[in-house]
Amino acid sequence: MQRPELRENSEMRAYCPECKSICTFHSRNPDQGGNHYSSFSVNFSAEEILSAGKDENGYPYNRVIYHAYKCGGCGRGGMSASYISTKNSKKLKEFYPSAITHELLPGTLPEEIKKEYKEAEICFGNRCNRAASAMIRSTLEKILKANGYKEENANGFDNMWLTTKIKEATKDGVLTSARGERAKNDIKVLGDEVVHRDWREVTDEEVKNALQYALWIIRDLYDDRATTEEILQTKGRL
Repeated sequence: MQRPELRENSEMRAYCPECKSICTFHSRNPDQGGNHYSSFSVNFSAEEILSAGKDENGYPYNRVIYHAYKCGGCGRGGMSASYISTKNSKKLKEFYPSAITHELLPGTLPEEIKKEYKEAEICFGNRCNRAASAMIRSTLEKILKANGYKEENANGFDNMWLTTKIKEATKDGVLTSARGERAKNDIKVLGDEVVHRDWREVTDEEVKNALQYALWIIRDLYDDRATTEEILQTKGRL
């Protein structure tokens, strides 16, 4: 999936729900000599300046500018909100229409796992990276449990650690060793840090990697479901 991207020339690359594709939203009106469409800015309070953070050179963001856009394909309007620093550098805060694209998932994937993965995409699309990281970890755990990697006690609780699930799936050949390693490092460890350790910012790149590896694992297990089930039955998992 792709988030809205603010270009250097103030144009926006974003998903247009009318065109149903990634389009360029223009900030200038060619019929009015290339002048910008409507915009206005709002200065931050001292508290808002602290929460908005700083630009790449360490200068604080002290106001937000709202800017109108027009889709180059269908002409649909758009609106952005961007942070502006004291040195006039700009960082996109949000863009409307806020359509979030979803990856195509295999039809054999259980519905509850589809919803879990899509919720992670929604979190990421709304810039909630920590929430997305936790949801991707949860998705991985549910995938492996659904494929028999669990040890339920008398009370019905699963006693198998996620690390063990990944190791067992790799040993069974359901996951390649490389995929298992990435599942541990890019999904499990990241999710554990979010839930159990001190707060830190989770980067877009970390979430993109986690989403990508979770998607590959989903396809590994569900694209050719009959073959996967045959392996799992041979290993006594199903």
